[in-house]
Amino acid sequence: MMAGYRLSLTEIGRMVLLLIILAALPVTTLAWTLELSPAATVPVKPVKLADVVVKPVPERAAAIILVGAGTPGTTCSVDRRLILRKLVEAGQSDGVRFAGAAQCRISFAGCRLNHSELERRVRQTLQSWLPDAEPAAPPSWCEIKLPHLDLTVENEWSLELVSPRQLKPGRNLLQARITGPSRASRFTVTVLCHVFGEVGRANGRILSGTELNQELFTWEWQDLSQIGHGVVVGRASLQATSARRDISIGDLLRRADLKQTPIIRQGQPVDLVLRQGAVQVKVRGTARQDGLMNQTITVRNQLTGRLVTGRVIGPGLVAWGR
Repeated sequence: MMAGYRLSLTEIGRMVLLLIILAALPVTTLAWTLELSPAATVPVKPVKLADVVVKPVPERAAAIILVGAGTPGTTCSVDRRLILRKLVEAGQSDGVRFAGAAQCRISFAGCRLNHSELERRVRQTLQSWLPDAEPAAPPSWCEIKLPHLDLTVENEWSLELVSPRQLKPGRNLLQARITGPSRASRFTVTVLCHVFGEVGRANGRILSGTELNQELFTWEWQDLSQIGHGVVVGRASLQATSARRDISIGDLLRRADLKQTPIIRQGQPVDLVLRQGAVQVKVRGTARQDGLMNQTITVRNQLTGRLVTGRVIGPGLVAWGR
């Protein structure tokens, strides 16, 4: 005590009273009640103390992880002993008093994957990747084959294609993925895509070298997943073609039966088409060689007399770029 300064009895009494109050405060402020719920349903994530109590608890205690993430549709239990040990390890056990249930049964939200529901979602996802049906053709459709998936899924799950692409006629193998809030599972879907196209069957015998047109054939819709390789599909395939070999009556037209024929002949007058933006100009010319569709040929410009090159774009039409 400093010389020349003395405490009065009143001041000493006040100090003693303050010390008594301070000594009592920790017990009062740190005391808290943990009322354990008898059961709790939680998402698939690590279970915190806040997930299993009836009433809020101190923030630091609430954040303590009791068990790790489980599997959807499964259960586990935590009791007061486990919770007390976790509180002690975290330094949050001072003043805790337990109430409520002796243990809590935890259910992880989710269920076994329903195969019918999975198939429905796969079909729904594939619908936008089916090829469009040709006018007057039967609608496109697909068969799907799913692997046996013994999975449990969370209540909120979705399905997506890993690398979506348009389906081709016949067999397709696609990677799909089931995703939930906490995990994802991949699997392979086998898809048999049924798309219909017109194929031609010869009305009569067609000799080699005959220029082909759609009137020489009877056209019928066929499932492209069922026809053999190399069959010609669509009447437009006959444009500027002739028979490479004899075709018997009733035979399906195949690509090996076709050969391209020039749609422009040497010496034939043609139009040279020059396009610049929205402006199109035509100049008369004379073909200096036969030309197939999209083939580049030489043409004499009748206006200037010069030889130019251009691409055959139709009967008597050559695209010319200066």
